[in-house]
Amino acid sequence: MIADQEPTPADLSYPAASRRATLPRGHQNVGPLARVTAAVTLLVALLTAGCSPSSSKPADGATPFSPSSSTPARKVFDPPTRFDTSGRPLGTAQPGDALLYDKLAFVAGPAALAVADITTGQQLTPLAPPHPAVADQVGTQPIAHTPLLVDLNGQPAIMAPYPVTVPATGTTTARPAVDLILADARTGQLLRTITVDTPASDSNPTGLLSTTLVGASDTVAVLRLNTSTVAIDLATGTTRWRATDFAAAAIVGDIVLGLTTPDSRYIQAVAGYSVTDGTKHFTGPKARYPALVPAGPSFAVLAGEQDNGNGFYALVDGDGRLHHHSTGSYGSRLRCWYDASSITVCAFSGTQLLIALDASSGADLWHLPATGRQAPDVTTVWHGAVYGTANGHPVVLDAHTGTDKQDSPGLAPVAVNGYAGIATGPYPGNLSVYPAIG
Repeated sequence: MIADQEPTPADLSYPAASRRATLPRGHQNVGPLARVTAAVTLLVALLTAGCSPSSSKPADGATPFSPSSSTPARKVFDPPTRFDTSGRPLGTAQPGDALLYDKLAFVAGPAALAVADITTGQQLTPLAPPHPAVADQVGTQPIAHTPLLVDLNGQPAIMAPYPVTVPATGTTTARPAVDLILADARTGQLLRTITVDTPASDSNPTGLLSTTLVGASDTVAVLRLNTSTVAIDLATGTTRWRATDFAAAAIVGDIVLGLTTPDSRYIQAVAGYSVTDGTKHFTGPKARYPALVPAGPSFAVLAGEQDNGNGFYALVDGDGRLHHHSTGSYGSRLRCWYDASSITVCAFSGTQLLIALDASSGADLWHLPATGRQAPDVTTVWHGAVYGTANGHPVVLDAHTGTDKQDSPGLAPVAVNGYAGIATGPYPGNLSVYPAIG
């Protein structure tokens, strides 16, 4: 049972952070607009405080586009269900390290953030971290540089984290750090870069950082560095606060939700900290082998194992309260996608269970598999459409009902908006952009 806010312990692990294709209404991982600092003041600060020049070289694996002033205006489909299968290469990157905003594609490759105009084919100047990016992996997983769309006092911006090595100078030895790249989402121009120093306790035994950009609220960005959390003031580049025994997972309102360090029984508690100053607001429900993942503007999803060995999942709000608790057999990994509108879709691997939730109330909308139907392997969700593959072929589902919306979309995009989808290919490790045609 989960009594007194202590659900007890599903062998679940953290997923990669999910991507957003456009600036959502009440979007995930992005807090409310600031009520103190005006947008103009912020922009001046961003443009004048320690900006680092971007590299003029193409990103690794990138194929330069050929701009064409005669390219016709693209139609916008909301959401698209069919794509032209002739794509333009964007470069080398992991599938999760791509994001679309309006007419721009942002692809965080191994050494730089590539930016391309998907309507004209023009590749803009790539944005590189000021220090050498770490070209390695954490454990068996390549280092991710997952970009995130954030709202800076009404200014849409793209942030991408790069674990780097700050070279030795004088008697100071080289050290690991994280360079945050901050770009204007509407133009693709660099706003600034911020170097986040990382204590040795944040690195694993190899010295590498498992870095996840959790989100931002007002002008504060929150990063998870292995099992620690750091909050950065984006206007000044300074560290607001750190928590060494707290692994941040999501931002709900002005609260950072995360998990405490596991005890000897692998039990962890959900905790909540203030985004702005790091004040701990609560230590709440507990679970064994928990996963806590972002799921939209109103809640995160917690899954884990109870004392009786049964799996469970529940929604956690910004006050640490559980909602819609459900028990059963669930898989070993949990991923959730917010559609940037009104629906959250979550997948449990192992059991191939797929569930859709109302992003505001958390109410169940539908589950798959069902009689005569299987759950697809989801690649992304956007504006009421679920994209993925079933029986080895791309498919689009209606996120409101779970029914098939299109059984021949042309591809299963990993990022999508009204203009296009980004998908893997044509070569392993590469991503390409494919125009939406229906």
